[in-house]
Amino acid sequence: MDKKFSFTKPRLDALPFATAGERIIYQDTHKNASGLLLRVTVTAKTFFIRRFVNGQTERVTLGKFPSMTIEQARNDAAEKVSRIAGGESVATVKRAKREEMTLQELFDEYMVRRAAFNRRPEKAQKFFNLYLTPWAKRKASSVSHEDVTALHTRIGKNNGRPAANQALALLHVMYNE
Repeated sequence: MDKKFSFTKPRLDALPFATAGERIIYQDTHKNASGLLLRVTVTAKTFFIRRFVNGQTERVTLGKFPSMTIEQARNDAAEKVSRIAGGESVATVKRAKREEMTLQELFDEYMVRRAAFNRRPEKAQKFFNLYLTPWAKRKASSVSHEDVTALHTRIGKNNGRPAANQALALLHVMYNE
């Protein structure tokens, strides 16, 4: 299949998911696309844009298909491309906003943004409640590498290494998604 075409719901629905370890990128050729791309992995179809900002590639995730419609993705892409053209780094602004949030706010945003697509969002809620609640009111920017290492060690000793690794994985996706 051609990797450049005008996105329509039937065509995106018909796209097969990628095989393990593979990512397939499709480009929307619609006149209002503004550089809209679709990344297809094993489990998801995700709208994004890719632009150069200050000599570096910046990838901005917009949302998952079909939760985000093609029209919503095109509008969001146009708005973000316009901001980037005006000299703003969308990813930097997003990161700065997240750093001002508490871990509870960051987790709540994660649950809206990402966990709804997971098969078991209650698992993320359980791990947050069990291991990250003591940090819930801390600013995300106040959590240091040393804090995370100490948390991992403590959870590993008290609850086992798999639990510690899963708690850190949750923390990672909360910050980086």
